[in-house]
Amino acid sequence: MANKSFLAANELDFDTLKTNFKTYLQGQEQFADYDFNGSNLSALLDVLTYNTHVNALYLNMIGSEMFLDSSVLRDSVVSHSKELNYLPVSKLSSVANVNIIVDTQSNTATDIGSSITIPKNLNISTTVGDNNYIFTTAESIVVTKPTLNTASGSFEFIANNVSIFEGDIVTEVFTANTTGSTPQRYVINNANVDTRSIEVNVQTSNTDTSNSDFTKSESLLGLTSASEVFFLQPAEDFKYEIVFGNGVTGKSIENGNIIKITYRNCNGDEPNRANVFSSATTLTNSNYPLTIVTNSRSQLGSEEETISSIKFNAPRHFATQGRAVTTSDYKSLITGQFPQFQTVSVFGGEDASPARFGKVIVVVKPSEGRNLLTDIEKGQITEFLAPRTPLSIDPLIVDAEFNKLEVTSRVKYNTSVTTQSINDIKSKVITAINTFNTNNLGNFGSTLRYSKLISAIDDADSSIISNETTIRIFRDLVPVVNSVKTITFQFENELLTNDVLYTLPSGHEGIIESTKFTYDIPAGTDQSGAFIVDDGLGGLKIVFDAAGGRQTLNNKAGTVNYTTGEVTLSNFSVTAYEGSAIRIFGRLENKDVISTKNIILEVGSDETDVTVTGISD
Repeated sequence: MANKSFLAANELDFDTLKTNFKTYLQGQEQFADYDFNGSNLSALLDVLTYNTHVNALYLNMIGSEMFLDSSVLRDSVVSHSKELNYLPVSKLSSVANVNIIVDTQSNTATDIGSSITIPKNLNISTTVGDNNYIFTTAESIVVTKPTLNTASGSFEFIANNVSIFEGDIVTEVFTANTTGSTPQRYVINNANVDTRSIEVNVQTSNTDTSNSDFTKSESLLGLTSASEVFFLQPAEDFKYEIVFGNGVTGKSIENGNIIKITYRNCNGDEPNRANVFSSATTLTNSNYPLTIVTNSRSQLGSEEETISSIKFNAPRHFATQGRAVTTSDYKSLITGQFPQFQTVSVFGGEDASPARFGKVIVVVKPSEGRNLLTDIEKGQITEFLAPRTPLSIDPLIVDAEFNKLEVTSRVKYNTSVTTQSINDIKSKVITAINTFNTNNLGNFGSTLRYSKLISAIDDADSSIISNETTIRIFRDLVPVVNSVKTITFQFENELLTNDVLYTLPSGHEGIIESTKFTYDIPAGTDQSGAFIVDDGLGGLKIVFDAAGGRQTLNNKAGTVNYTTGEVTLSNFSVTAYEGSAIRIFGRLENKDVISTKNIILEVGSDETDVTVTGISD
C-alpha cells in the first residue's frame, strides 16, 4: 500500500527538509523503484529543497519584520514607530556658547550708530583634529550700546552667551504637483539633518513670489483648514519626510506651490570638544572684523537614535500621548528626546528635601564622563517640556548628586590551584568589582547588596577561597576657595553607631572624616593639614594633627545625623585643598548601601578608591 501521508511542514533545516521529501517520494507507487541517492534525483531534490528552504526563510524574515519586537531592519523599526506617533531622534548638532565681538575700529561712538545686527546663519569655523567644521547662529541678534575697549581704544558691539550650532545650512526646493495619481512625497535627501533646525517656506508659484513660513505641528489639536503647519515623520534610509495638511486639519499644498526646506546638515558627535572659533564673515553694510570668544566648548552633538533605543522609547512615548502628567511621562519624553542622557529621575516636589510644592523635579546624569548638566542642556529640557506640561506645574531641572564608595578587599587565595601571581589575582578582583559597579550601580535608586559584591569577588578566580571586604561611603565637595557657604548633603544611609567608638573625650574613632585642606580660621592660622572629623555626639569640628597631639581649629563646624546620614557644614570656607575635591568619608552601620530618587550610588573612579590585597593560603 502506497504511503499517502502528507509532507511534514514544521521543519526549516535543509537536510531535514530533503529527508522529508525523499521519504514522501519513496512512499509513492510511481517512484517505487527509484534510487533517490542517485545523482540525477539527488540533484533535483537539492534544487527542490533549496527553493523550499529559501522561501521558508524569506517568509520567516517577513513575519519577523511585521512586529516591532522582532524587527531587525531599521526601516521596519522606523515604520512601526511611525504607527506609534514616535519620531526617532536624528543626528544632533554640536553646540557651543560664545561671545561674538564686533570691532568697529572707531574711537568715536557717533560714527558707528547705536546698534548692529549679527545675522542668522553667520558662518563660524573651527577645527577638531584634522577636520574643519562650520558652526552657525540660529537666529539674528541685535546688539545695542557699543562698549569702549580701553586696550585698543575702539568701540565694540558684544553679543554675549550666543549658542552656535554645527552644520552647513542646506536648502532643498520642491515644486508641488498635485495632478498625479500618486501622492507627492517631500523627503529630505540628506540623512544628516538635525530635525530641530528644519524650517519650511511655501511660495505660491514661480510667477507669484508671495510666501509664508509653515511651523511644525506635533498634533492635530486646534488645527483648521487655514493652519499653515507641517508634520515631520521618519522615512527610509535614515531620512525624514515633510507632510502637509489635508485642507481640513492644516492647510493643503496646491499645484505649483514651491516648497523650500532649510536645515542644518550636521556631523553628529564628531565636532564635540571644539574650543577655538573664528569667522571670516563681514557684517552687511560694514567691514567690521569679528572675534569669537569661547565660553564653553562644543558639546551635545550625537548620532541618530539606535534601533534598540527606538524599540524601547516608541511604545513608552505612545503611552504618554505627547503630554507630561505622570512622572513616567516626563521620563519617557526626556529620554526619547535626549537619548544622549545616561539616566533620568523624575519625582514630585513634595518628595524633595526640603519640599518644593508645585514643582516637578527632573534630575539628569548627562552622559558618561560628565556629572553636571550645562546651562544649554537645562534650557533645552525646559523648552522641550514647556508645551507638554500642565500650566500649574513648573518643572525644575537639577543636577544629579553622587554618593561614592571606597572598597577595600583582603583576598585569601589557594596557591596550589593556580599559577597566577598575586598581581594577576588582584587585577581580576579589581575587574570584578568594576564590573559589579557597572551592572548594579550607577543609576538613581540603585542599591549595593553586600552579599552579591563579596560573591562577585570570590568568583573572580577559582583560586580565591574567601575575602574580607569593607566599604566606606564618601561625597566629593568642590568648594569655591575663600568663599563662606553652608553645605548640606545626604549620605542616605545610617552611619556607624557602635558605642565602643564613642568613648569620650579620647578614644573616639571618626565616623565622619575628610581629606586635608588649608583652613584660615582663626585668621592667620592658615593650617594646611586641617581636616573634618565628628565628635561622636553629632557635631563636626575642624582639626589638625600637631606634634603635641590633635589640635582643634573650629569645634562648631557643623552637624551630622547618624541615623539619616545628613551632614551639614556650617559657614564652611577653605583657602586651598588637595586634589580636585575635598572628600568627606562616612563609616556605615549596615553593609547594604542604598540610594534614592536624586542620588546616584557608584564605586569611586579613582585608582585609590578600590584597594585589593592578597594573602596566599
